Formats: sequence, C-alpha cells, structure tokens
Amino acid sequence: MLRSSQVAESGVKVSSRILSRYLLQGEQVKVATRQHWASLAEPLITVLAGFFVMAWLSTLLVDAFGAVGLHLWWVWIALLVRLVWRVLEWRENWFCATNKRLLKTDGLVTHKVAMMPLGKITDLSYGRSVIGRAVGYGAFTLESAGQDQALRFINWIPDPDQTYRLICAIVFGEERFDREDSLDSEDPSLRAPMPTPPDPTTVYPRLQPQRPSPRRLHIPKKSATGRESDSFDDSDIQW
Repeated sequence: MLRSSQVAESGVKVSSRILSRYLLQGEQVKVATRQHWASLAEPLITVLAGFFVMAWLSTLLVDAFGAVGLHLWWVWIALLVRLVWRVLEWRENWFCATNKRLLKTDGLVTHKVAMMPLGKITDLSYGRSVIGRAVGYGAFTLESAGQDQALRFINWIPDPDQTYRLICAIVFGEERFDREDSLDSEDPSLRAPMPTPPDPTTVYPRLQPQRPSPRRLHIPKKSATGRESDSFDDSDIQW
C-alpha cells in the first residue's frame, strides 16, 4: 500500500489523494511542486481592479438610476467566483518527478494527467522571462526521442534553479535508465558491446598451402630361399 503522504527531496509534502490516484506501487517522489503564485496574479488583479471600478460606477449610477446601479456588483461577484475557482485549481495542480517518470496533473472537476518516462527524455530546456526572473518562476521544455508527448511544456515552476538541478540529476543521472520503463534498444546499459573492427594496417602472415606427403607402396621381396622378406627399401616406389 502507498503511504499516506510523502515528502519529496524538494521539501514539499504530497497529499495522499495524489499518491493514491496516480502514483504506482513503490514509486518514490523526488520533486513535487505546485505552480508559482504568480499564476494567480491575473485573476487577483482583475478582482481588485474590478472592485474599484464597480464602486465608482455604482456611485454614479445610483445617483442617476437609483437601486438599478447596484446590480453592477453582480459582475464583480462573478470575478470573485472566478478567483476562488482558480485558487482551487491551483491546489490540485501538481508537477512531480519520481524515480520512474515525470507527472503533471491538471483540473478540478475534470482531471487531466500527463506523464513521460525518464527513459524517453532526451533534452530538458529551461527558460525564464524578465517577469519570471523578478518574481521567481521559470518554464521547462521537455524533448523526447522524435515523438510528440503529452508532457512537453511546463510553466510557472517555482524556485526554478533548484528544481532544474534536481530534475536533471534524476533524468540524466545514474537512475535515468530503468529496465521496466525503457526498451532494450533505447537502454545503453542493455546493449551488447560492439565488436572492435580489425586494424587495416595490421600485417598478418601469409598462410602457405600444405602439400600432401608421398604415399609409399610396400611390396615384399623374395629371398634366395624363396621366402618373402619384409626387409627392403621402398624409398624409390612412390604414388
């Protein structure tokens, strides 16, 4: 069973709901982070600016049309509801790096999960805009082996320098290639060593053809007594 919670190496505690839904048995969380708070800046500024605009407009319209001008506040309430919705979505959005894959979750009502095995990642690009450098967030771009993956662009990464170092250590370190995640053809540790080609400058001795030894015919000779003798010289008789 999965533990109720895990604390990643980045110091972030991942809730048990995320673990029980999307992580595999025995999968270890190395990096876990939500989006940077700057992703909520636009709806927050919209609510604050809308409040002052509605207060000014309602004052003018109440003097001209009475209580009808108060209905404009419903527009501001809609902006406030939008802000609350974005905050709830922010709480559910996670970017995790485990010992097997990269994982990104999105959505509050409709959940979307994108993942990429570590063995598929060939390059990890890291960029920061001017506002990102000032506020403290960055964006990652993942490249795979000639394939379009669901997890490619990740924005609003907080503390991007440390997160980039941790992910690079996971993706391109000793734990990159896993026998369960990568194919034999893509895992250098599983490939058979290539034979060393012969050196064309090496001079090998030329083999001489072997000639068969002469075959000798043994013919017994008769002695003076008429008996066959085995002692004779057959060096001159050859085949």
